[in-house]
Amino acid sequence: MNIRRIIREELDDLQWIKDIEPVGVDLMLNKAFYFDPNREDFNNNLYADYYNRLTTRLVHLGFVSIYNTPLEADPNYFNIEGLYVYRNQEDGDLVFVFTSADRETETEEDYKQHIISFAYDESEDRGKNLEVVDAINFVNTYL
Repeated sequence: MNIRRIIREELDDLQWIKDIEPVGVDLMLNKAFYFDPNREDFNNNLYADYYNRLTTRLVHLGFVSIYNTPLEADPNYFNIEGLYVYRNQEDGDLVFVFTSADRETETEEDYKQHIISFAYDESEDRGKNLEVVDAINFVNTYL
């Protein structure tokens, strides 16, 4: 019995533990993070904080802000409806872009349709695997 070979095989079986990062690139890609203005707890300061936590994590993972997407939200002027995270079809870069809208009339479904049409022109997957997620719940769960 070769003890070294057995230990090596056991370590190989556990390689998946080393390869998993709690919140990695794959979990963030093709997500449209939606900041729902109809939540009972809607508060500009709170939402700005969640936005900032998301963008900080994205930058840490290697994503780049495009189209003048702010890395930090101003709580005094928070009209950001969401963040869309994707791989750019032109160069394969990992990017994110914010969306803003009339928060009085926009719904999650409007937001999703807006992102899908944007993704068709910009995203490597053209919006096929787009997932709209509640930004607050996501941050509370994963970040």
